[in-house]
Amino acid sequence: MLWKLPTIVLRSELNFVACLQKLREEVDTDRITASFNFSRKARSKPVLGFVSGREFRIRKRWAIPENRVVSYFWGQLNEDGSGTRIEGYYGVPAIMRKLGLLSIVLPGVLGSVVFVRILIAFIQGHAIRSDAIFACLVFVVFVVFFSCLGPGWSVLARKQEAFLIEFLERVLVARREKSQQ
Repeated sequence: MLWKLPTIVLRSELNFVACLQKLREEVDTDRITASFNFSRKARSKPVLGFVSGREFRIRKRWAIPENRVVSYFWGQLNEDGSGTRIEGYYGVPAIMRKLGLLSIVLPGVLGSVVFVRILIAFIQGHAIRSDAIFACLVFVVFVVFFSCLGPGWSVLARKQEAFLIEFLERVLVARREKSQQ
């Protein structure tokens, strides 16, 4: 993992099997192919995802069609006495976090190289077009700024995280552990 996402811990009084069953009942299967998202056909449930063994991945159903860079809640169910402990984290897939970092670092490095070349040319007394400097700086600022607005950092993503945690609390009759609140 590129950086560690904060772990979210919930505790349910329901046993492991009941939690698993409730999750399967309340989550529509998220089946995406390259050309068509079959999950959009049945709009009966507000959450899409999959449940496999102890692990699950869920996301809020989007009204925007075909949003490929979506944030998920990855979780794991563990038996804990007579109840169940739900541990997980919210964020975009690891590859998207890496691409997001690359989209910030690469323009920064390229912009720095171009800026240094322009600075060297200026020091050596060569004529420099001011529109070239301006275009370089606008490019770097534009790419870095819009990369920072990625799905993991946006207000919309925080609202989705709250929605999914509330969904888990409601469906699994769970509460966030006191140290997590």
